Amino acid sequence: MRFQHALKAPAIPLWLDLAHDAHSALHRGRHEQSIIGWIQALEVAIDMIEDRCKVKPSGKPTIEVRLAQCLNACDLPGIGKPLHDEIVFARQLRNKIIHEGKRLPFNDTQAERVSVAMIPALAIAEKMLFKLEGVSFHEGNEPNFAVEWDAPQAARPSP
Repeated sequence: MRFQHALKAPAIPLWLDLAHDAHSALHRGRHEQSIIGWIQALEVAIDMIEDRCKVKPSGKPTIEVRLAQCLNACDLPGIGKPLHDEIVFARQLRNKIIHEGKRLPFNDTQAERVSVAMIPALAIAEKMLFKLEGVSFHEGNEPNFAVEWDAPQAARPSP
């Protein structure tokens, strides 16, 4: 009976589960794992959007290009230069961790910087997924999808 009840509960999307794991890793001081997880969460969300709106990227576009193509396909505005630049930074840092074995010191702030950028990027992806699923809300009951984001003003360490 409990199994039948569990089957009726909506499943947590994989991208959201990955984002949760990345957030948890950040707070446990597992910086590299957190950065990899945030990018993976965004990649999975973009994969879902591309499947639903039949976007076929040509070549090997970067995650930020894929996100822009999805926004265009969903008739939504672009993400803006500050968030775009932070996604580029996050992708490049992830690639250094994966391909070059870069390690971050315990007190490094780059993982927080990635987290700060990925949360609004994933909120935008969620907005696209809701739009593609045809989710409609009653007037006055619509969730606030507006993502106000400004790049952090503090000095940023170089990657």
